[in-house]
Amino acid sequence: MTAVTLQWPFAHTASAVNYVQLDPTGSPANPTFPVSGGFGAYGINDAGLVVGTNNFNGIVWSGGSMLGIRVVDAVNGVRFSAADGIANLNGNNTIVGSYLDNNFGSHGFALSGWSPSGFDPGLGLPGISGTFTLLDVPGATFTGATGINDSQLIVGNTLDPGTGGNGGFVFDGSSYTIFRIAGANQTDVGDINNANVVVGTYHDNTGYHGYVASLSGVSGGQITAFTTIDAPVPGTLATHLTGLNDDGDLTGWYQDASGREHGLFIDDFTTLDYQGINPAHFLFRDTRASGVNASDVIAGLTSETTSDGGAIGGHAFVASVPEPGTLALALVLGPIALVGHRRRSRGI
Repeated sequence: MTAVTLQWPFAHTASAVNYVQLDPTGSPANPTFPVSGGFGAYGINDAGLVVGTNNFNGIVWSGGSMLGIRVVDAVNGVRFSAADGIANLNGNNTIVGSYLDNNFGSHGFALSGWSPSGFDPGLGLPGISGTFTLLDVPGATFTGATGINDSQLIVGNTLDPGTGGNGGFVFDGSSYTIFRIAGANQTDVGDINNANVVVGTYHDNTGYHGYVASLSGVSGGQITAFTTIDAPVPGTLATHLTGLNDDGDLTGWYQDASGREHGLFIDDFTTLDYQGINPAHFLFRDTRASGVNASDVIAGLTSETTSDGGAIGGHAFVASVPEPGTLALALVLGPIALVGHRRRSRGI
């Protein structure tokens, strides 16, 4: 195992980040304005297509339009769905995600060959049509897909039928390989890039930590060569990694000493706190970053709590971070990242 402590000469604050909210802002007449539901953005590809949920169905944001995904499970039905990852155009823009069936069983899905299909009254917004592949790890009671690369390798999370513990999986189109971080009692995987590098979170006796690893290091159901990443913020209780791009830039979130959640972006280290229009009666708004594309545009979501009604929902957003002077993440991650890191401009 390779452990790192992040010490960055550049650290952006939330005010330096540019945010664009993806979901409707709601009505100013509503006392909880601008909350309008449980929106979340979980993945973004290099063309800027964003996937997520509106707390009912999977959602695709494309060129300012919001399209709904109606997952089809003719046997078990579908109660709730969310889209978590999307490949690039040369990966056929395949979308992966998860859904709950009518008996609250959890399954993954892949949607390929999709295109807009016009207004769907059941969704209350325009929908898309395509070919669904339902994903279930054999023998497992839980399956959820979280990421896909352009080679159509799908990663996600499951309950290992052999041990009963939480593990990550990779699906190559015909078979599933379950893996755990060596020494961890719980492993989650958040995303995969085109170099077959994965990011995620593991839990050990000291808490939750982010990790970066190559799938080539999976042996006997374990990954023994990985980089541990903990947010360089004093008092941090937990660090979670959820997304990466082909340059090795990372997204995720951390929990501070008071239990509040803040998004993170690691090129240099940047904390993300999307405030939006924050009414005075909001107690707090937690932020998570969930995906990043080749242009370093970040997808994320908020969770909001008010003094008059508890948790009331959240927003989906994309964000960009101003470019710092010079810093190479590859110097920290080394060969684990398996990518060349380059400087570039960012924009939404």
